[in-house]
Amino acid sequence: MIGTLQRECLDYLTGPMTVTELQAEIDRWLKKYHSYRPHESLGFLTPDAFADKLKSSSTSTIGVS
Repeated sequence: MIGTLQRECLDYLTGPMTVTELQAEIDRWLKKYHSYRPHESLGFLTPDAFADKLKSSSTSTIGVS
């Protein structure tokens, strides 16, 4: 992931930036990375979709006796 962050985000930043501005750019990239990009290791789901699937499967298996 670090190499991808470097290639897809940091390499395109221009000019001096404050730490706050740099963090905002990285946060935007991470949102895209986790929301829109499917990952092979997650069955070609996005990390957000995989997390939602885990949450729904864990709540549906909880039984009340």
